[in-house]
Amino acid sequence: MNLLIVGDDPELIDWSKRVIATGHQIAAICAVEHLGDELQSLAPQAHRVADWQSQLNLDGLSAAIIGGTSREAAEQAEFLAERLPLLVLPHAAQTSTGIATLDYQVNVEQLVTPALLARHDPAIVELIECFRRGELGDLRLLRMERTNPADAAGGRSQPETVRELFLHDADLLMLIGGDYRKATALQMDVAGDDAGQTTITLSGIGLAEASWRLQTGPSASWSLDITGTKTTARLSGVQDGATSLEVNSQKIPIVQQSPRDRCLNDFLSRIDRTGRSTAAPSDSTNAATATRPDISAEDGWRRVSWRQLGDLFAVEAAFRESLRRQRTVAIAPGGLSERSEFKSQMTAVGCGVLTWALLGTCLGLLFGKLADPRDRLERRATVEETILWNDDFQNADAMLTESAQSRLRRSLSQVGSDAIVLIEADADQLSTAGEQSGRVEQVRRIWEDVASASDPPMSREPQIEVRRLSGRGFHRLMIAIWVATFGPLAVFLVMQGLIVLAR
Repeated sequence: MNLLIVGDDPELIDWSKRVIATGHQIAAICAVEHLGDELQSLAPQAHRVADWQSQLNLDGLSAAIIGGTSREAAEQAEFLAERLPLLVLPHAAQTSTGIATLDYQVNVEQLVTPALLARHDPAIVELIECFRRGELGDLRLLRMERTNPADAAGGRSQPETVRELFLHDADLLMLIGGDYRKATALQMDVAGDDAGQTTITLSGIGLAEASWRLQTGPSASWSLDITGTKTTARLSGVQDGATSLEVNSQKIPIVQQSPRDRCLNDFLSRIDRTGRSTAAPSDSTNAATATRPDISAEDGWRRVSWRQLGDLFAVEAAFRESLRRQRTVAIAPGGLSERSEFKSQMTAVGCGVLTWALLGTCLGLLFGKLADPRDRLERRATVEETILWNDDFQNADAMLTESAQSRLRRSLSQVGSDAIVLIEADADQLSTAGEQSGRVEQVRRIWEDVASASDPPMSREPQIEVRRLSGRGFHRLMIAIWVATFGPLAVFLVMQGLIVLAR
């Protein structure tokens, strides 16, 4: 079987050695310069690709192994996932790249598998068998302790190291414990972003509580204590060493085999048996979504889909959020997705337009109060709609337009003799007494009609003035302010309506 090695992850060296050791061939290499040189020395016959976008030839290739956290690695993964079965080396930093949403960009039948090695560890496989036989009973508590050499000043661990170790350990805790929904993180001996000790607690309804602690020490080692209703079990191991299993304080003999070899063999055998890529089991049958490990289908629980890795990304994201907010946070199910990102963006936009509308209303009211050039009479006439502007008259004979007459009749009938009618006139028009008297007579005739039709008839004439008005420009400015204030909110509400129709 011919494989393609792609990416910038140094772990690709060890995976390539295992590919060669299993009798398969590395047919092509697409890696950064220094890593590509090492890979080329392992497989001199492999075709070296410098520009994967234009030179990568997939003919004759059976699968690809890709690793890395760079933007280029994410682009390569997206390109290859639609064309070849893909084994991806997962890292916590991939949550910030397109790799995290890879399952939404490929065909559901395509084989895209994350290399989660805990599921292929012989000791953990034996532990699952103990659960299958009912030797431990129901779970009560999971407690994982990890020691790692310090990689920051003061004997502390860098945040990247903590995230990377927790991502892979979280898969083991969720495999055994179930689908956790809350995370609480705490760090001690903190200097900047570095910490001497990190503790994370995972919990969920009906699930045994799981705790994870990382502290610095002279060497890398770890242990997982499992408390059941019948007995206890303990997994332990050291860096690059075999994992041991004890049940009820009795060491269980394990036939040792490298988890990477088992993961690689399982990935390649699934391709070899079918002659094509096949999807992993659905989420409903996977251990990560069950209260107890679901092993009814032999070793099907070890075949994790890329979407299930999104759950691990979600747990790791909840860990960082809990540290930032210093409180317990909910774990978003399903990890990152286009749907969740869209909902987050729409929520942010909705909060933004509501804040803008509130702020715009306050500023608009304040501006309208302080910058209003109108006097008391003009403001009152504006409210009563008894202002007659120049364009309300027909210039030829100073007759009111139909719409202006209708508006004035309605206003006078409502306000009555207490109305104040203001007729707009500029400096030139004020000097033309005849035209202005004609406009006043028009208003008086309308008033007489309204007064005679009222019950009882009104005798006192309202106040009528011809004067210069300053409120028209201010009125238009306020309309522009309100449109700018509530326009974005109206557009957002229309978009929400379109979403409902699209469903």
